[in-house]
Amino acid sequence: MEQQFHRKLLEPGWVGCLTPDQARHIQQALKRRPDLKKKWGIRGAVTLNKVARAALPDEPDKGEEHLQKLLAAERRKKSPQTTKRAQNRS
Repeated sequence: MEQQFHRKLLEPGWVGCLTPDQARHIQQALKRRPDLKKKWGIRGAVTLNKVARAALPDEPDKGEEHLQKLLAAERRKKSPQTTKRAQNRS
């Protein structure tokens, strides 16, 4: 099931620090719409890091760092090692 997002999410700086799902949603929108990509001030490839930095224009490093922490946590949840450890504890 596809998650629904508020239309204002596509306004640079509106939401602040992004969740991974929000960053991916914005990334896909920017890839489809060059006008929106320009509004976000992104040049070249539209990466999640660039989206996170543009979403928090006053503190771009903080936006990127926040997203990277959430992405790392997301990867840990999906990793086979995590699943094996959980099964061994049962």
